[in-house]
Amino acid sequence: MKRLKLYLETSVWNFLLADDTPEFRDVTKKFFDEITTKKYGIFISDIVITEINRTKDKSKRESLLAKLNLYQAIVKLKTKVKVNALATLEGYKGIIISIPEEVIGYD
Repeated sequence: MKRLKLYLETSVWNFLLADDTPEFRDVTKKFFDEITTKKYGIFISDIVITEINRTKDKSKRESLLAKLNLYQAIVKLKTKVKVNALATLEGYKGIIISIPEEVIGYD
């Protein structure tokens, strides 16, 4: 089976550090555990990096950038239009944007 490729927008990365909402943090960590098994390919846009670089809390900003590096998120596409164009080229009918809970356990 072809490995599912997922676009991760900024809020997904932020939930890794969301101690104020442990239910979201925990499910997001579980989702990232599945990423480490190479079950999914992940990518981000330059907008994610821009938004993270605007984080005022220096410690949080550094942690988020370290997470991007750890999970080797690939900056490939700049807009949703390009994402959908790539999906079409790959033979997909469209892009489905999902939250981590919807992806965990996907086969």
